[in-house]
Amino acid sequence: FVRLFGSKPLPAEMDPCTRAEGAAALQATSDSSGAGRVYCLRWHVLTIWLLSGFVNQSMWLSFAPVVNPCSKMYNVPRIFFSSFASCGTVTYIPGTWWLSKMLEKSDLRRVVLSASAMTVLGVVLRFLAHAALQPLAPRFGYAVLFIGQCLVGIGAPAYLQNPVLFGEIWFSQKDRDLISSVGMLLPLVGQGFGSFFTIMCVRTEDAAGLTTFLGIQMAVSILLGWWVFWKFDAAPPTPPTVAAARNTRIGARSASESTFALWLKLFRRPQYMLLWSVFTVGVCCSSCLLSLYDDFAGKCGYGTAIGGFASLAYMSAGVVGLVVTGLIIGKAPAYRSALKSTTTLAVCAGSALFLGMHEKATVSLLLCTAFFGMTMLSVIPCIFACAVEETYPMPTEASTGLLTISTILLQVPAIPLLSAVLNNQGNECLHFSPAHIIVVTMSLLFCLCPALLYKGKYRRMEAEQCDR
Repeated sequence: FVRLFGSKPLPAEMDPCTRAEGAAALQATSDSSGAGRVYCLRWHVLTIWLLSGFVNQSMWLSFAPVVNPCSKMYNVPRIFFSSFASCGTVTYIPGTWWLSKMLEKSDLRRVVLSASAMTVLGVVLRFLAHAALQPLAPRFGYAVLFIGQCLVGIGAPAYLQNPVLFGEIWFSQKDRDLISSVGMLLPLVGQGFGSFFTIMCVRTEDAAGLTTFLGIQMAVSILLGWWVFWKFDAAPPTPPTVAAARNTRIGARSASESTFALWLKLFRRPQYMLLWSVFTVGVCCSSCLLSLYDDFAGKCGYGTAIGGFASLAYMSAGVVGLVVTGLIIGKAPAYRSALKSTTTLAVCAGSALFLGMHEKATVSLLLCTAFFGMTMLSVIPCIFACAVEETYPMPTEASTGLLTISTILLQVPAIPLLSAVLNNQGNECLHFSPAHIIVVTMSLLFCLCPALLYKGKYRRMEAEQCDR
């Protein structure tokens, strides 16, 4: 699977210990007594991290199944509630700036604690807006509800762009790829299950039970915030790997160099830009498909319920694909081969999904969606691992953060533009409509081709081999 395109192992022309980065890595490790040890505390901290990301992301689509009754309840146009998902996307940008500045001057504990505080404040405002303000002043209640939703979105970057950093800080070399994969997975699963929880707890016809549901979300967030405050640690007493030791020192050395200055440097690295293209366009196409799934399938006579089942199939199969990929690259870190293999499979699966989208074929449609989710989410840990390897010893959060914020920014115009193309298509069920052709063409040109051309170096691995 990972050797499909036969990428070569680490270059052997030169001993990595003779390189400047290897010497610097050795110096960093020699200054850190006890480096290489892992602690049982890491599992406790990992549990807090995963639950925090899951709960935060589950808020994004909480109102998606009850858009119609809520718009009537608050006396606002329907688009005011259907745009709640875009609201989280837009607030992600200032959240990234704020949390990146905080990480430059502080540590991961303060970032996660701040994100948790924003989540708690946001869900409290959402509950008060619906339970107390909506009966008295519906439109004012909506304004408070909207502010609460924005606050939750501001805390999201803490979990979405730092899973690789978290795995590197707390876990050994053989475990960090799998842990990073799981750290990427839980927030994404939270997005998928957010609307599913609403369907299970709230009556979609009239939003009965929504107050209780928001109250449960508030209670869970408060308890989790308390847990973060008392038990979440920034880092273990000693770093588990040479990369973790080096990352700590590089972060301290480059504190005067902002994250945005590092991002500008990354834009001048051709191999990193190939990864940037694969991730940004690939995740954007996947998000457009999931966001507009009902519109795509509706052209072929499927009801509105198909979107919820499709999201569940996508996420469930994605869990399997992402975890399996994390295990594979953790045991045999052939990141380049894994990237090329998974990207090829994902593009093929997306094309098969469009071919399978025809009338009265619900089972095959859901199977194609599940296969696409399994392959698409498998690409993400490969890209993140390649990005960290190629940009080492640059801080991990800089290379992964640029990837996530770029795809978020691209989704803001992409989803409404693709929706407009679908609306102009009419109600005819086509295997390859103009919207289908746009998505497939973008995937081929800006995902598959850059992935096959990628030849980045294993800089972090070289430094760790030198340490051994």
